[in-house]
Amino acid sequence: MFGEMSFRKKVILSQIVTFLIFFATLFPFVEKMAERLVRDSLIESTTDLKKIIEKAQTEQEFIEILKKQQYYVFFRVGIINDKGLVIFDTHLGRLLGDKFEPYYPTEHNEVKEALEKGVGYVVARSDTFKTKFAYVAESFQFQGKTYVLRTAFPFRQIQDLSQNFEIGVLIFSFVVLLFFNILIWFIFNRLTRPIREIIYAITPYQRGEQPELPEITLTKTTGPSDDFQRLASTFNSLSKRIQDKIDDLKAERNEKEAILESLGEGVIAVNEKMTVLYINYIACKMLGISRKNVLDKPLGNHEELMQKCKELLLQSQESRNIATMSLSFGLERKTYIDLIAAPKAQGTGAIIVLQDKTSHYRVLEIGKDFVANASHELRTPITIIKGYAETLHEMPDLSKEQFYEITDKIGR
Repeated sequence: MFGEMSFRKKVILSQIVTFLIFFATLFPFVEKMAERLVRDSLIESTTDLKKIIEKAQTEQEFIEILKKQQYYVFFRVGIINDKGLVIFDTHLGRLLGDKFEPYYPTEHNEVKEALEKGVGYVVARSDTFKTKFAYVAESFQFQGKTYVLRTAFPFRQIQDLSQNFEIGVLIFSFVVLLFFNILIWFIFNRLTRPIREIIYAITPYQRGEQPELPEITLTKTTGPSDDFQRLASTFNSLSKRIQDKIDDLKAERNEKEAILESLGEGVIAVNEKMTVLYINYIACKMLGISRKNVLDKPLGNHEELMQKCKELLLQSQESRNIATMSLSFGLERKTYIDLIAAPKAQGTGAIIVLQDKTSHYRVLEIGKDFVANASHELRTPITIIKGYAETLHEMPDLSKEQFYEITDKIGR
């Protein structure tokens, strides 16, 4: 199906397929990129908060700094020391107030990762709030001790941010790709216009609607040095040479047909499928058919002579040798025809010649009749002469009068 499409349709289909493949591969990439950007943004916000509390002089001071901060990004902020004890937690601080007692143990994967790698990131479900959070933990040194700043952000909001980012990137990519596809199609359409003009110019000749090869004239070119203009000029030159060759072949064909028409023999040419390519007037007359009824049609076998011609042509093609046959028709007035079939080169068909030998055979028959009649007319006097000669031979004592009488009768 794809191979039967035109070049322009193939380009359009290729662009559509490329468009779909691009978005199929872009979507997971954008999804990963959005997730990574949100994660990096949360880590960066946590780092900024860490830089603020690192300015404190004592542990109690950076806890006070955290209490006074307005947390527009994070839902929850906590400080954990290297022993896994919670020093401060904004959520518990808001819930318990002055009753909040620090230094209670806790275990979190992101805290362990931060203590090992410096930064930890985990998405986990909170049993307290019955929802998912994105937890970021980042370790820092304060007065020779290691602490971990732990922040939490609602995962639902992260998903919303990611989806908005993905939609924005996809829409932007769609617009850019669509723009470039339109631009590419415009450039392609512009560049291939001369090709379409060449195709449109030669199509009528290809369909048989125009007898001669057309001259191609491009409406818009960049000048004589343009490749398409040079292609059109080359095609026009080639077309002229082909047309001249066609005219020469037509003239040669007409000359040969005139010679074949002037022959006294019938000539039939067929291809390998026994389709009649040529038949002259004499052959039509011998077969009793009209030229328009057999030309470019399979050779029939409705007449005996035509059937014999077909058989001999098939025999000649199969054997790749000359085949001959002599036929006679009629009872009182016979017609004699000799058939000679010869295969054409490269197995492309055969040619048969029909020679009317009726006059030749009639001359032979006249000669035979003359000899028969002459022998019949001469038989009686020869018999008489033979009888007298035998008498003279058997009776040598005949008198002179009897001898002259017998010789006189022989002389008559």
